Amino acid sequence: MDNIKSIIVLLFFWLAAGCTSSEIQKEVSLINQAESLLQSDPHQAHALLDSVKYPEELSMKQGARWCMLVGKLADSISTPLPYTYQLNLADKYFQRHGSPTEQAQVKLYLGRAYMDDSNPEKAMQLYCDALELALSDSAFNLAGYVCTYMADVYTYQDAYLLAKDKSDEAAKCFKKANNKKSEAYAYFNMGKQYAFSDSLETAYRYILYADSIMSFVGDSVGLSIVYNGLGNVYLSQKKFSEAELYLLKSIAYSKEYSATSYSALFHVYLEIGKLREAKACLDSSKIPTNNAYTHMDNLYQYSALAYAEGKYKEAYDYLSQYVDTTYTDLLIKNELKLIDSEKKYNHTKAKLENIQLRKVKYKIVVVLLFSILISSVIIFVYITLLKQKQTEIVKAKKKISDFQKDIACHLAQLTELSYKINVLEAEGKLHEKEDIQREKKAEEVEKLKLLLSKHREQLLNSTPISKKLRKYASTISPNQKSSPLTSKDWKSIFDLIDSIYPYVKTQINASLSEQERYLCYLSPFKFDAKEEATLLALSVNTVYKYRQRIKEKLNFPDDFTSLYEYFQKVI
Repeated sequence: MDNIKSIIVLLFFWLAAGCTSSEIQKEVSLINQAESLLQSDPHQAHALLDSVKYPEELSMKQGARWCMLVGKLADSISTPLPYTYQLNLADKYFQRHGSPTEQAQVKLYLGRAYMDDSNPEKAMQLYCDALELALSDSAFNLAGYVCTYMADVYTYQDAYLLAKDKSDEAAKCFKKANNKKSEAYAYFNMGKQYAFSDSLETAYRYILYADSIMSFVGDSVGLSIVYNGLGNVYLSQKKFSEAELYLLKSIAYSKEYSATSYSALFHVYLEIGKLREAKACLDSSKIPTNNAYTHMDNLYQYSALAYAEGKYKEAYDYLSQYVDTTYTDLLIKNELKLIDSEKKYNHTKAKLENIQLRKVKYKIVVVLLFSILISSVIIFVYITLLKQKQTEIVKAKKKISDFQKDIACHLAQLTELSYKINVLEAEGKLHEKEDIQREKKAEEVEKLKLLLSKHREQLLNSTPISKKLRKYASTISPNQKSSPLTSKDWKSIFDLIDSIYPYVKTQINASLSEQERYLCYLSPFKFDAKEEATLLALSVNTVYKYRQRIKEKLNFPDDFTSLYEYFQKVI
């Protein structure tokens, strides 16, 4: 029984281990490697995280961890954010297990993902929640970035004054976090938003304030951006000398990020009629830039320059190229959106198919576990019933043994009384009392014999071999060429009869043949001649002949008519 329990436990753990995919363990290992490379080699970290096919199928913890790492890489190297449904899962995890700062961070990523999907309302709702969480945990730097993205939403909706308020709030948060560089950018953004609202003087003051902070920080790229902003404000005010001065300073501070400044400087020179300088600026603006519109606008600017030079056909050609390029760019953007949508669709489809496969696998595992459980219960019940039956047989055998001892004891007492009566008769004494005692004792012996006979039959008929014999005797044709009983069956019969009717074994002598011995052991079952013939594969006449020979060889007394009666009466 203990072995069966051990096997069941081992099977259960084997199946449970099978449910843990080695592929998932491999993907967790990739996440661990990516996390260790996040600062030293972010591009390699991104490649490792990107190789995780279905992060949403990881545990909630590992999936949320994957989303957070991908989000951090999006901040540092501008890689794509996770899909919204992936970030939603991460958001649910951090709501239960994350700190307020972690909750705010993942909501910020989720809001940005919704903005990428052109859903500003949902994005703003998440930004509001993120800001509240960040401020509650005094995460002022994170709160500043949340406010910056909220300002971007308002800018997207052309609500520049609302965007300005959020940039102001961002600046205050960055100041509390002592993040001077981001504080300067926040004031710079406020200046841009005022400029978009045609409040150029106010825009100038905020950008100039950003300049003072950025000068303190000493960041050349930041100063280049700020000076570009001041140059554009002066350009909008038609103050071309000041615009030229600040745009040249912007280029001087960061030539690699100066394409937009060259483009703005082109407009300055075009306005004041310095066409050769304007062309030089256009040529210089062809350097790489993060602004996707700069190079495309160059064609329009070349058209304007050619028009100013009186080269109308060239101006028309450049303008035609600009229109074609703008149209092509629009087509490419739409195609990229379709590709991205298709990628998301394929990913979602593959995810659903994978979930379906997992469901099938889990069903198989559940069915298998259920089958093992049912089999285990059946085996357990069978073993329990078998043990119970064996216990009952042992008890019945003990009871028979006790009956035999009681009968032997009573017979000894009966013999003693008979001897005493004989002595009294020989002495000529009365023995009426002893006669009564002997009669009672003889009655008790007969009662015990009847009880013994009854218990023997009950025990005999309750055994599996007895049921098997009766089944064979009633269902098998009597004309069989061979006996249906195997050597194992006969051993069971011998052991059973020897334990219940021990006198059978002692009475059988060497003169009996094998078939005659078999008949002796079948006699306690009280089969008729036809049934015995079926079990031994003999004819009925042969069975009768064997019975007669057994009586002669065992010197049966005349008062016993059958083998069963003989073995039943003899103790």
